[in-house]
Amino acid sequence: MCGAWGDIVTTPQSAAVGETQQSELPARLCVVGKDCSISFTNLKNLFGGMNAPLAMHLKTYQNTAEKVHEASMAAARDKMQEAAAAVKGAQVSEDGEDRVNNADDLLDVCVSYDGTWKKRGHTSNFGVGTVNEVTIGLVLDFSVRSKYCHGNLGPKEDAEGYQAWMESRKDVCQKNFRGLSNAMEFAAAGVIFSRSLELHKLQHVTMLSDGDSKAYTHVAGLGVCDKDILKEDCVNHVAKRIHSSMEKLKSKKGLGRKGKLTNVMMRKLTNYYATALKGDAPDVTKMQKEKILKKMGIYPGSHHEEHPRKATQQKVLKAKVKAMDTFKTAQKCRRLEAIANEQKRIEEEGPTYGAGEF
Repeated sequence: MCGAWGDIVTTPQSAAVGETQQSELPARLCVVGKDCSISFTNLKNLFGGMNAPLAMHLKTYQNTAEKVHEASMAAARDKMQEAAAAVKGAQVSEDGEDRVNNADDLLDVCVSYDGTWKKRGHTSNFGVGTVNEVTIGLVLDFSVRSKYCHGNLGPKEDAEGYQAWMESRKDVCQKNFRGLSNAMEFAAAGVIFSRSLELHKLQHVTMLSDGDSKAYTHVAGLGVCDKDILKEDCVNHVAKRIHSSMEKLKSKKGLGRKGKLTNVMMRKLTNYYATALKGDAPDVTKMQKEKILKKMGIYPGSHHEEHPRKATQQKVLKAKVKAMDTFKTAQKCRRLEAIANEQKRIEEEGPTYGAGEF
């Protein structure tokens, strides 16, 4: 309010959240910004573009974001505890008896693990790993790895008082990882598998992953369980690797003309391979006897597949040898036929002499 100009601007007001003094509008803006990956700067530009005053200051946004994070983590922990209880309730033996007698009993479960990053290209500052129980598909735990903390943008390492300043930020620093971005996936897996007993009384004894063995090798070497951790591969991921191998094979020379690899044929072979794996699993010997696997030169084993180029080269070589044998046989037959025809003509007409021959 100005005595000379009257009302200049009106700050938007909103009700408080519950019985607290927290305004609802800044809280909702912060939650929406986090859900939609909109930073405070972009929110500021948005309000500026609409010629509207920003509903909060940067410090208010940061304090609200911290409250939202704490509330979100508390809700996530409660939901994952409920998921662990549901997993224990669903684990019954074949005769119908419960495998878990009380809350202190350990339960062996099969989980699927996968990691992702905020952006692609192995240059992301943030990564997350997630574990799901395979039977009912509920999330049991997750771990976020961060190489960046905005609060660390203070004095430089060689400045005076840097060590004391870092010690004061030790409990609130959000940076919990040092290393390459592609190493975040197995680092998060190690954290999750190490605390599964403490959090849920669950032993992750079987790990279903996308084929990357780094996370499994790291987890298996930790010794967090009283038994060896088994690794399983998703059939769809194995089939996808087969399709990728055929895509590379398609670009090679000498595989054109009739019977060449087309997109339709590659999809068919990939589907045949996945169906053979699903239908005959877990009998590896029977899976190896599938005709389609033999034709493609694929034998499930330690690496689950063999590059089909080797089988194709062998087929090409056999075809060349067969074609050469056929050509030699036909050439010999024509030569013998010509000799026989010449002898027959001589018998009928007599020998023919050229010029100067008597």
